[in-house]
Amino acid sequence: MIKRFLSCFFIVFGVALLYSSTSRKLMSFFKVAKDNNNWWGEFQLTKGDLLELSHLDFVSKLNTQPQNNLKEFTHSLIRPKYNLYLLGDSYIWGLNKSNFDALTDFHSIDFYGINSFHLDTANKNALIIEISERFIRETMDHNQVIACFYDSLKGKDSENGSNNTRSAPSKDHTILDYFSSITLFNKYINQNLEFNLFTYNFMLPLFETKAAINYYLFGRASGDAIISDDGNFLFLKETAVDYGPKSSFSKITGKEISNIIHHLNAMNNYYKSSGFSKVYLSVIPNPITIMQPEGYNNLIPLIQNDPHLSMSVIDIYSIFKNNQDIYYLPGDTHWNNKGKQLWIDLVNKTLRN
Repeated sequence: MIKRFLSCFFIVFGVALLYSSTSRKLMSFFKVAKDNNNWWGEFQLTKGDLLELSHLDFVSKLNTQPQNNLKEFTHSLIRPKYNLYLLGDSYIWGLNKSNFDALTDFHSIDFYGINSFHLDTANKNALIIEISERFIRETMDHNQVIACFYDSLKGKDSENGSNNTRSAPSKDHTILDYFSSITLFNKYINQNLEFNLFTYNFMLPLFETKAAINYYLFGRASGDAIISDDGNFLFLKETAVDYGPKSSFSKITGKEISNIIHHLNAMNNYYKSSGFSKVYLSVIPNPITIMQPEGYNNLIPLIQNDPHLSMSVIDIYSIFKNNQDIYYLPGDTHWNNKGKQLWIDLVNKTLRN
C-alpha cells in the first residue's frame, strides 16, 4: 500500500514538476513568489554570475571588485549626428544616452525580447547589433534573426523567417520531419528544473561545502565554471570545452561561416531598407578567447574578415587581443568597466566619422 502510494506520488510530482518547469507563466509566478529572506527563498549570490554557478563566492580574489564609473557626456563635443539604436545582450545593460557622444536620441533594445521600431527620418538613424561571441553561432544559424526587432509598419519579415507560425509540411518534407521540429519543452527546462528543485536558502551550505572540497582539495570549480590556468579567473565551461556552438575552441566549418554571413547580410539589407543609415555588427569576445587564446577557433576574425560580409564592423576583438590589460571580471562572464569603456569609446569614434 505504501509502495503504491509513493509510486503514485512521485509520478504526479514528476509530471507537475515537468509541467511547471516548462510553463513560462508558472516559472514567472514562482520567481516572484519566492521570499528570498526566508529559508525557502532563492539564495542570492551577487558577486559574479560564475561565482553563483560554482558557489565560490568565499574566494575573495574571484569576487567582483568595485567598478569605476563610466565616462558621461553632459554636453556633446560635436553636433549630434544620429539616433542610436543599440540592439544587444547583457553586455550593454545599463548604458544610456549620456555614455555616448553626438547622439540625438538613444534606444537600448534587448536582443532576446520582441521589439519594434518606427524611425524618425528627420534624423540619421544608426543601429549597432552587439552580441557576445558564445551566442553568435546559435543566433545567426537560423531564420529567426529579424524576429526580435522589426519595423512596426512593415511587420515581421516572413522572408527572413521571422513569422513564427508553422505551416503544413511540404512535399519535400516528411511528416516525421515536421513533428521532429516541434519543441515540446521550454528550452530552459534544465535551468528551470534546477531552480524548482535546488535553489533554496536552506540548501546553500550543501553547495558551498561541495564547492570548497572541489576548490581546495582538487583545484577545480563546481558546476558550469572552470578555473583559469593562473587561478585568478573563472570561465564558463561551455566556452572552454572543445565542442559545442558556444565554445571558443570547437571546430567551425566553412559552410557554417557562410551561413552566418548569409544571415548577417540579410539583417543588414533589412535594416538598411527600413531606413537605418548605418548598421554595425560588434561581437564581444568570450573572456577565455582573450585571456587563454591557445587553440582559439578564430570565430570572430573569420566572421569580421569574411569578404562577403556586407555589414560594417565595430572591432573590439582586435583591441582586446593586442593589449595586455584585463578587460573582464574575475568571477563573471562579463567585461569590467575598463573593457566596457573601451568599447564605448570605439563606438563614439565610429559614429563621429
